[in-house]
Amino acid sequence: MWTGQPVGGGNNPGVPAGTHEVPMLFGGMAPASFTRMAKWGQGDIAGSLPAQFVADHFEQARAAWKDSGRAGQPHPVALAYFALGDPDQGRANVGDYYAGAGEFTDLVMSGVCGTPEMLKSTITSFADLGLDELIFNPGTDDVDDIKRLADAVL
Repeated sequence: MWTGQPVGGGNNPGVPAGTHEVPMLFGGMAPASFTRMAKWGQGDIAGSLPAQFVADHFEQARAAWKDSGRAGQPHPVALAYFALGDPDQGRANVGDYYAGAGEFTDLVMSGVCGTPEMLKSTITSFADLGLDELIFNPGTDDVDDIKRLADAVL
């Protein structure tokens, strides 16, 4: 795709000449998702669950990477929700978003960081898994939560 050559039997290149490769992260829990990540991706991204529930996920990603013969390690990325101004509303919003996902909904809601202490604990728990990157997603539309997040973790 990134060579600028025609893709899929067509006459058009997949990307314009001079394009730089975009590092792709793959997510998913099925064995095929780890295989795809190891073949085409630069890393793996887990769902918005607390660290203890995605530790095995990253082990599977590392194993698939090794099994594919790739050098080094995949770039692991995690996601975590936060709602510092109104944690109850943040959990409710996240619950609404994942409604119908059964136990997964409860697990995601349990990981919504509602205090600076929980933010710091979440960061530590993912760092302990050897993660390179943790993305915080806001659970509300309160733009002041971004400042609260920065004040708590920077």
